[in-house]
Amino acid sequence: MSVIDDIKDDITDMDTLHLIATSFTDTAAMRIRGIRIAFETNQEFYIELSHVYHLVKVVAMRQGIVPEKPPGARTVMVAFTANQHFYGNIHRRIMDTVLAKQKKDHTDLFVVGKTGREYLQVSGKNDGYGFMQFQKDNPTRDEVELFLEKIKEYTSILVYYPHFVSLVRQEVGMIDIAEVLEVGTETAKEETYVLFEPEVSQILDFFERQIRRVLFARVVLESDLARTAARMVSMNEAAERADELMKEKHSEYLKVMRSLINRQLLDTFAGRSQWKGT
Repeated sequence: MSVIDDIKDDITDMDTLHLIATSFTDTAAMRIRGIRIAFETNQEFYIELSHVYHLVKVVAMRQGIVPEKPPGARTVMVAFTANQHFYGNIHRRIMDTVLAKQKKDHTDLFVVGKTGREYLQVSGKNDGYGFMQFQKDNPTRDEVELFLEKIKEYTSILVYYPHFVSLVRQEVGMIDIAEVLEVGTETAKEETYVLFEPEVSQILDFFERQIRRVLFARVVLESDLARTAARMVSMNEAAERADELMKEKHSEYLKVMRSLINRQLLDTFAGRSQWKGT
């Protein structure tokens, strides 16, 4: 009976695993819907903000406040990774992409997240890059401000992150959070006579910082969306595997029960034959 009891315990464990995995899958699906709404809202706000920023920047360039190509422009590549490993191989692909491009372009490197730093340590790269680890995968407002402060000197900030393509597909995405959406190459002459309060230079600096915040928030949202999708797929696969194991255990249980019943029948017939022979 111990074999049967062990099989029953295994079936119970598989059923529990299936229940947990299914619950995680349902929770992830609900979370994905919420993240998508936030991502769409962020995109709408970014477009509206870009229109205003574009006007301010065109006016500033026409007044000679800022050049179209500022001297001493610097570029940094940011690898945006997580602190946990439960997201497939997307973070390894991000690091592979960033290191390959850095070797070719000789730009500065900044790594966000524990997994990215571990990858560099395993690769033997222990210095020569900036690093920051958020307390959780999704940073707080203060952590975002600290991150933006660390990279404020760069005129081009190329962030490589988990890009959501579909529920079963995540790729390495790249966005320059210092770049503004082009809303038009021509600006009416009347716009150059708009009055600004405070000065144009101060407003321009304000919008540049706001654009970076909004675009980095977009990176965080899409990364969260991609990671949640990867986690949901993993949980769904775990639920399917648990279901397969339960079927296998049920089949094993039936075989053992049939074997036990057959043995009991044989014992009964053998005992009956012996009784008749006496």
